[in-house]
Amino acid sequence: MAIFQFFRLNEHKEFNYTPLFYDKEKEEFNERVRKIEEEMGIKKPSGEYQKGIRRGTLRENLHAGKKQNRAGSMRFFIILLILLAAAYLLIFR
Repeated sequence: MAIFQFFRLNEHKEFNYTPLFYDKEKEEFNERVRKIEEEMGIKKPSGEYQKGIRRGTLRENLHAGKKQNRAGSMRFFIILLILLAAAYLLIFR
């Protein structure tokens, strides 16, 4: 029976989010204002376009990733050396 449970997939988890600060009257008011502005042909400036990636950000992210990989590799080798030393002591003692 345990073999069948080993291959069984987990069921999806539900996410029930209710907003903490929801003002129904304000939402309805904003919707009415938006519809009236559309009917009158008023267009609001949507703001200036801002670049999503600043200059140099990509390079900084790549270097940070390399540093993390280097730290992870170093940690792996240290743990491997400790395990090999422990195995050596257990086998040849």
